[in-house]
Amino acid sequence: VLSFLNYKNSEASLTKKSTQYTQDLLKMMEYRLKDYVLNLDLLSLGLLPDNDILLNISDLSDSLKEYEESYVIENHMKKIIFSRDEIQSIAFVTTNGSYYAVDKSNKTISIKHPIPYNGDIYNDIVSKARENKGSPIFYLDIREGRVENLFLARMVYNIHNYEEIGVIAVLLGKEYLETALKDMVNEDTKNIMIL
Repeated sequence: VLSFLNYKNSEASLTKKSTQYTQDLLKMMEYRLKDYVLNLDLLSLGLLPDNDILLNISDLSDSLKEYEESYVIENHMKKIIFSRDEIQSIAFVTTNGSYYAVDKSNKTISIKHPIPYNGDIYNDIVSKARENKGSPIFYLDIREGRVENLFLARMVYNIHNYEEIGVIAVLLGKEYLETALKDMVNEDTKNIMIL
């Protein structure tokens, strides 16, 4: 009888500690994900240069001026993309269809392939971004039950009259998110979570 009571006390104590550890681990993962999302939100605000440059883009008819403006926009995006490990590609697409994109390398998938202008995924991203009224959205490109691409997108508005200028889309590297969470889950934590 004494052994049985001792066993029950030990079992209750281990279960309580395991449950608490799992809750702490999940809370830590939640904080890490919130921090990741907040950083991406702040990053997406600074992806484009001055709003006045963007306003000129939609009215350009001079090809030399358009080239100069695209150079400014793409160089600004390049400065950001190479300083952030989580970003694979960035695209800014105006409401009139001008497409400005930069990729981290030639080996990675170009953002123009999964979201061509007026393609299904592009239209879906724009629709969801409009619903969020300037706040960022995450979009999962799922094919055959598998996530192929992860995008962060937000609408860009004219700061003077709040008319749409275009949409900014960021192709995120799935590996970065996996790496950010991988060190938190090992064989011991998997066993504890089963309890």
